[in-house]
Amino acid sequence: MADRCRYPIDEVIASTGKQGKLLSEHGKPIEERLGEEIINTVLTAPEQLQAFDSSQSDVQGDKSATFLTQRQLRKAAAEFVADRRRVIAIAFPEDKATRRDFGIGRSMNVTSPNTIHKALTSFISASEAAPAKLAAGGIPPAEIAHPKGLGSQLATGHELQAGSVAAAKSATVARNLLQIKVENAMIKVAATAALVYRDTKPELVELFEATLPKSRGGSRKKKPASKPEAEKVG
Repeated sequence: MADRCRYPIDEVIASTGKQGKLLSEHGKPIEERLGEEIINTVLTAPEQLQAFDSSQSDVQGDKSATFLTQRQLRKAAAEFVADRRRVIAIAFPEDKATRRDFGIGRSMNVTSPNTIHKALTSFISASEAAPAKLAAGGIPPAEIAHPKGLGSQLATGHELQAGSVAAAKSATVARNLLQIKVENAMIKVAATAALVYRDTKPELVELFEATLPKSRGGSRKKKPASKPEAEKVG
């Protein structure tokens, strides 16, 4: 039997419902050959697959929200650093060491968590090491408390983002395993119906065969994802 999904999940859900109705009326001799487990797999499939599909949609929604929040945090952190780098650069136009310490001249890619976190922590370190230079740029030392909070949120959010991706993958694997089991059971039922009814009730053979999904292509067709252009700040 197949080790991957053959059909879109919505078609499998609809098809198991149709096959289940036939089994409720004509399934006894088929069950005698296949066993109760395979029959129950088909009968309980619509509810189970629907539950998996709904829960995965929730996971995908949580993941999208996490990505959005992380992007907002990275943008806020990048803008904070870029604005203050600018005034430090104006205050120290010829001081190469100061400009290097504060990261002046380095761009920040807001799509890269590591780039933003590194720029933020480097700026904080330089600020704490030389508070007088902050003052020369017109930056109150108290303002550095804000990027510290952003840095903490970025680090925590990065862990949440990784967790949400893992949860989405886990949900997909579990759903696919169930769907494969259901599809294999449906195919066995249709094939066994031919053995049972071909000579006595050939019309039932056609009805059982008609319950199998017709489309091909796995759990769900995916639109090709467009890669976002890197947005740079600074």
